Amino acid sequence: MVLLHGVCTYPPKNLATIDHLDSRLSPERGKHNGKLRKVAACWECNNKRAAAEERALGLVELRRRSCNGGAYDVG
Repeated sequence: MVLLHGVCTYPPKNLATIDHLDSRLSPERGKHNGKLRKVAACWECNNKRAAAEERALGLVELRRRSCNGGAYDVG
């Protein structure tokens, strides 16, 4: 993985990013108080995982979960 300094329009695929073990759309996000829930991941892997999750949820569910603050409002 590489670290990026400065601004670029499109990051390199192997850019180091922080990946949350519970995505912003997951009902599990925010339920693990005090536990570290992040790992290093390459930009390409992080984005592919997020895109696959969004495709699997479908547009209606994606909108429902991302409305008004994300997964915290699911219920």
